Amino acid sequence: MKSRRAKLAALVLPLAVAATTLVNVPTASAASCGASWSNKDTGYGVISYGQGSAPLRSGPGEGCKTVVRVYEGTILYFHCYTINSAGNAWDHVRINGTSINGWIYVGNLDSRGASKRC
Repeated sequence: MKSRRAKLAALVLPLAVAATTLVNVPTASAASCGASWSNKDTGYGVISYGQGSAPLRSGPGEGCKTVVRVYEGTILYFHCYTINSAGNAWDHVRINGTSINGWIYVGNLDSRGASKRC
């Protein structure tokens, strides 16, 4: 018969491994969060309807800091796009009527997004 300590270790160890796995999710590096961009595009689009909102980030990746949440229907002016290390397209945009700008995942847009690469 297993001792109490062995039983406890058998229960706790898988939880510790699972927690470590969840905590060690890869994030964008500091370099990618400071990605360069320029205003090359004249297009615009909106956050897809039915989505609610999407984060506008400091860089082209999920690990980059959220600057602000952008709500469906908000007009965004496209500057340019990039493909991040995960292979996802991100647009650098500015929110209509503001000087707020940042990166948004193209899948959150109602269109293909920017047509000019950064």
